[in-house]
Amino acid sequence: MHTGIHIALLALSLGASAPAQARAQDGKLAPIRGVGPDVAFAGGGGVGLTHALDNAFLGRLRLGLLYANEPWLVAAGVTGEVGALGGLGLGGELELNRFDGPYGQFGLSQVQQRDSQSHLVLGYTLFGVEWQQRFTHAGVSHALLGEIRVPLGMWWFLVGHDKDKHDRRKRAAAAVGSNFSSPSSRVQAAAAAPTPGPSDDDRLAAEKALERARDDSARGNYALAADALSRAYALDPDPLILLRLADADEKQGKLVAASRELQRFLRAAQTPEATEHNAQVTVRMQALQLRLAQLRLSCPDAHGDETVLVDNEPAPGALLGYDVPLDPGSHALLITRAGAELLRRNVVVEEGKILPLELSLAPQPAPALPVPPSEPHHD
Repeated sequence: MHTGIHIALLALSLGASAPAQARAQDGKLAPIRGVGPDVAFAGGGGVGLTHALDNAFLGRLRLGLLYANEPWLVAAGVTGEVGALGGLGLGGELELNRFDGPYGQFGLSQVQQRDSQSHLVLGYTLFGVEWQQRFTHAGVSHALLGEIRVPLGMWWFLVGHDKDKHDRRKRAAAAVGSNFSSPSSRVQAAAAAPTPGPSDDDRLAAEKALERARDDSARGNYALAADALSRAYALDPDPLILLRLADADEKQGKLVAASRELQRFLRAAQTPEATEHNAQVTVRMQALQLRLAQLRLSCPDAHGDETVLVDNEPAPGALLGYDVPLDPGSHALLITRAGAELLRRNVVVEEGKILPLELSLAPQPAPALPVPPSEPHHD
C-alpha cells in the first residue's frame, strides 16, 4: 500500500518530474502502524512581507522519530536551518501527514541575536508553502516562502514496511490451504520447500476482482460481491479477503457461510497483519453462532445407514444426536437409504432457536382395500 509521498519519492529517485499521485487503499491489507527514525530536508525561497530578506533562500534539516497509524503519520525532531528570516537557527519541528498527500508542519527555533522564530507549513506530498515569523525586540517580521521537501525517513519507513509485508504475505500464501492433521506433519511441511506464491498475473486479476467486489457492495449486490471475493481469494489467498467475504455473506443472511469464512480466517491467519484481527474475529464468530438456527432430529427407528440432506447438502451427524446449524428460514429435508427416498419435508427455523423434530422412517401400511361381497352360491 503506497502513499502519495512514497510514490512521489520513488519517481524522484528515478529522475521523474511529474507530481505524485496517491494510490487508493486496496481495502484488504491491515493498516500500517509503527515507529521509525526520521530524516527530512526542506529547501526553497521566498520574499519578506515586512522587509526585504537578506537571504531569500531557505535550507532546513530535521532529525527525529516518526509514528505511523494509517492514515496518519506524525513526525517530530530537532531542526537546523539557514537562510530566510532567521539566517541561522536551531529548534524543533512537528509534522502531521496524511497518507493521501496533505501535510502540515509547525516549528519553533532560536536564531541569530537570540531572537525566536516560528514557521507554519501547509503542503501536499513534496511541495509546501511556509509562513515565517521572527520575533525581535523591535517587533515581528514576516516572510512567505515556497519549498520542496524530501522526507527520507518516511520513505525508508514505508518502503521497508511494504517489503516486509510483501514477504510475509508470500509466506502466508504458501501456508494457506495446508491442512495437516498432526504436529509432526506440520514440522515436516515447515522443513519442506515453500510453495510459490501467486504470480503477478494472479495478483493483478485478484486486484480487479476486489475492485469489482467493492463496486458490487456499494450497490448492495452482496451475492455478486461474494462471488468476486471468492475469485480473488482463489487467485491470491490473503486471509484478510475472508473477512470481507464473511461480511458479504452475513449481509445476505447467510450466517452459516459467514461463520465458516471466519473460521477459515482463524486457521489461515499467519502474518501479524492478519493475527491482530484474531480477537475481534473470535468475538464476532461467537455472536454469529448465537444467531444460527439449529435443527435437532430424533429418529428411533433409524438403522444407521440413512443419508440426511438439508437443501441438498449432506448433514452426516443429523441422526446421531448432533444439531444441524442453519440460516433462519425455510429448508428442504430429505432422508434416503440405499438411494431410496424415506422422508421428504420442508422445515422453517428461526434465528437463534432450536427446532426439534421427531421422525419416523417406518413405511406406512397401505390402506386396506375393501373386500368385495361374496356372490351367493347356488346348488
